[in-house]
Amino acid sequence: MRDKLIQKMHDFLLRNYPEIMVPLQQKGEVTKYLTERIDSFGDLPEVLLQEGKPIHIVEEICLKALEQELGPSKFNYLVSVLLEEFEKEYYRWLGSGILTFEVINLIEDCTPYFEALAFGEGNDDNKRLRYAIIGTIQEYLINKQ
Repeated sequence: MRDKLIQKMHDFLLRNYPEIMVPLQQKGEVTKYLTERIDSFGDLPEVLLQEGKPIHIVEEICLKALEQELGPSKFNYLVSVLLEEFEKEYYRWLGSGILTFEVINLIEDCTPYFEALAFGEGNDDNKRLRYAIIGTIQEYLINKQ
């Protein structure tokens, strides 16, 4: 169960939080991080299994707990803004295989706005945040030319 949960968590984080996974990969600390996250659940997975919950439900509960701990994905938020507002750039980066790299760079540039405007659960539709992010992306694209 533990190994399967680690793999599911790894895949989930790669898809939704690459800004966490890429630095961990560079430091060689992915396994350590995932193990610590699993350990933070304590006996919960085993207790749920003993209660008769199916494995896929236990995995889903653990992934939801991880997602709640991390908050909404800045990566997914930026990807959606890129796709809606900068579609040409989005597809160019996607086709070049650099989308993840560029979005991680954008997260760094956008972090002051994410923090100042309290990006979080229920706040991802904040118009001020969206406009600040759009402006930051425009500036990023101008500086890349």
